Amino acid sequence: MRILFYILMPVLLVGCAKQRNADPATPIPVSASHEPLSVKSFRFIGPSTTLQQVFDKVGSPKGGMSSLTFASYSYDLNDGTKVQIEASNYGYGILSVIHQTAKGQKIEVIYEKKHPAA
Repeated sequence: MRILFYILMPVLLVGCAKQRNADPATPIPVSASHEPLSVKSFRFIGPSTTLQQVFDKVGSPKGGMSSLTFASYSYDLNDGTKVQIEASNYGYGILSVIHQTAKGQKIEVIYEKKHPAA
């Protein structure tokens, strides 16, 4: 009986852990098409801007990924470059907005959350 307990307990624990991680903090929205995007389209982002406000204003990202602690969204711009938005899933909001080349090299930081002094 103990052997069965030791075999089934890890399976139960792993199943519960996966279920907790299944809820993304901010799902990628599906929205109507917006005008072609440029870097200027993202200059409104500031300390109090939410991801939902970004999605409402510029539309759905081309790609994105989300983990338990972090989310990253990518937008293709009309000039062949892209904008990468990085956000916290723990309520810290948008952490950075970076304008990049098509290959991912940084062109400029459009917005970066200021960290409090230690």
